[in-house]
Amino acid sequence: MFLFPSILAAETLDFDQAQKFALGHNPAIRAAYSTIGQARGKLLQAGLWPNPEIDLSYRSDVFFGGEGQNKAMASLMQRFPWSGRLARAQTVSRVEVAVALTDVRDAERKLILDVQRTFIQARAAAEKVAALKKLLSSMDSLIALNEARRQSGQATAMTVNLAKVEKEGVRQQLLAFEADEGAAVATLKGALGMKAAESLSLTGSLDEIIGRLKPGANGTSLYRPDLVRASLESDVARAEIALARAEAWEDITVGVEYEYMKTLNGTDLMNDNFLGARVIVPLPVWNRNQGSVAEKTAGLEKAGGLLEAARLTAEAEIGSARVRAAKTASIASQISKDSLPLLDETRGVLESSIQTGEANTPEAITLTNQEINQRLFYVDSLMNQAQALSELEAALGSNRFLNRDIFTNTIHDRKPPAKH
Repeated sequence: MFLFPSILAAETLDFDQAQKFALGHNPAIRAAYSTIGQARGKLLQAGLWPNPEIDLSYRSDVFFGGEGQNKAMASLMQRFPWSGRLARAQTVSRVEVAVALTDVRDAERKLILDVQRTFIQARAAAEKVAALKKLLSSMDSLIALNEARRQSGQATAMTVNLAKVEKEGVRQQLLAFEADEGAAVATLKGALGMKAAESLSLTGSLDEIIGRLKPGANGTSLYRPDLVRASLESDVARAEIALARAEAWEDITVGVEYEYMKTLNGTDLMNDNFLGARVIVPLPVWNRNQGSVAEKTAGLEKAGGLLEAARLTAEAEIGSARVRAAKTASIASQISKDSLPLLDETRGVLESSIQTGEANTPEAITLTNQEINQRLFYVDSLMNQAQALSELEAALGSNRFLNRDIFTNTIHDRKPPAKH
């Protein structure tokens, strides 16, 4: 373990484990939670009163050769937010805390979609690699048969080389798919919060992934944090309008003053002490915060429009993903029922012909090309179906690993309040 520390960091994850791992280890998600702390800090600050003020002053005529007359004054002043400004500011900050939470939840939703997409790409490339390796084994048997025939004079060097050229083409495709798999795994490591040097192995077939995705994609309830955020933007705008109106009336300042005065009365210096109160009331004559109120009102109208646009976008995403999922499932099912059994049967006949030494090289190469095309197309169909189901699940927000604490009920399926 000391010589090979990377072994300690090795991870083997299936489709579900990768999603849970990403939610717990992705650094961007962990950083996003700090925005909630920032919003809570603003909420705390919004409720704090202004600090009291001490005002000290001193005046004397001795600096101009006077007879020692002077005056000193000390006052303690406190501003009172009497218009409800602090309560309105706290309301704005509370909604901003909720907005920050929806941002985190939506970031988690998008992260899950990225992890699923990359995982599916990696497993699709792996299945293509497996299919080509199986075909390469069959081609090796065909090349060995042709070599034996050539040795006995029953086949030409052209026949042998033709099979070898075909095998080389398949091998190059294999290397390309291995590169695709490696690139997808490397990308997935970043989403999982893993270092590039750490080892990661993935398990699970595309059929299994599709089975995991179908329950979430078959639902009708909508759990979209971005729609909740768009709705909260209207609440923020309303709260900001109320705050702007409250801020039109500035704080009242109330204070206590003490004054000491030494004055000249004839030839005698007289000492006088005064204690009083002071009140300052700003009057909203010229500045009634009209501009801020107009700005926030326009923001409320904008938030309403953005909410409607977000709803339409979500519905379009759901509709598009449903169509793609249905079409790709139909294609994959048709290939699985019709093409693959026929290919398996023909492949079995070819394998038997190779074993008996009766295989025809041109026919074998033609069959291999057709089988490559069909099997790779089948894997692509499964991959596209899984991707469509993943996108549908993300459009619904129905992934079972996502936290739904921001939903009291669903947006599309709101239930009326219970009657007592």
